[in-house]
Amino acid sequence: MLLGLLALDLLYVIDNVLLIPIFLALYVALRRINEPFIIIGTALGFVGIAAFFASNPAANMYFLSGQYAAAATDARRALFLAAGEAMLAVNSGTAYHVSLILGSVALVIIPIVMLQGKIFSKATAYMGILANVLALGFYVPRIGIYILLFSVVFLWIWYILITRRLFQLGQSVSKEEVY
Repeated sequence: MLLGLLALDLLYVIDNVLLIPIFLALYVALRRINEPFIIIGTALGFVGIAAFFASNPAANMYFLSGQYAAAATDARRALFLAAGEAMLAVNSGTAYHVSLILGSVALVIIPIVMLQGKIFSKATAYMGILANVLALGFYVPRIGIYILLFSVVFLWIWYILITRRLFQLGQSVSKEEVY
């Protein structure tokens, strides 16, 4: 069961859930630098997350697998098998591609705003741009999936850099409140 959920992008679901507070924190940190641009980036990011959740079949497939296992006849099993095939088709359809494109565009816009200010280092901003431009490499014929997977390494580095900086910012705000 766990392998099936992993094959249906369970880790990507977790990544998208964790992106919600990241988008909010980056919006708060960067809104004074270029508010219109950061609003656009954040909004595109949330629409991308919603599109991904709409396209991901993991919960539906879990439900269908239970129904398939409980089916008493071949006709019922065929029904649930067909429903599963339809779910897999949705997984690689329009909503998934919209989520990938909007998420990547959002996560290129946000580092561009980072470059305009002094809150995040230039290296952090460039890492975000690199990771998310590489994610769009998914659309390169034959090797796109490998480029997308390779982009994850840079995305993790970017997440670590921004998380570290956001914690530093949070600690400095806490110290200012104490004094």
